[in-house]
Amino acid sequence: MYIKTGIIITFLLVALFGIKTVQVQAKDHAPKLLPMYPSTLVWKWHHKNPYHWNVYQSLDNGATYFLIEDYWAWGNARQFAPDGGSELMFVVGVDQSGKEITGRSNVVRPDDAPVPRKKYVKK
Repeated sequence: MYIKTGIIITFLLVALFGIKTVQVQAKDHAPKLLPMYPSTLVWKWHHKNPYHWNVYQSLDNGATYFLIEDYWAWGNARQFAPDGGSELMFVVGVDQSGKEITGRSNVVRPDDAPVPRKKYVKK
């Protein structure tokens, strides 16, 4: 009787606290967002992929952010090309219900990416 009770209690503790710990750890990590020429967002993510990456945009220099209907990428994506790159943006991973499961990335403006240097090849 005591063994069965101990197994049940252990199972409940792992089920209740184990899942909660995993969720907290995922929220502790945020993607590192970088602008890439021309007007593209790229990010680094070394953890389990979310269902989607939502891309938020600001039209008022970062005072508020909103999600445009088609501004998302699948969880295994690591880049996004917006319609224009002159506004501030950030990405966040979400699950199938739309709940944020990662931390929010840093904020960047895609047009701020440096232009790549031309490489000259001697003949």
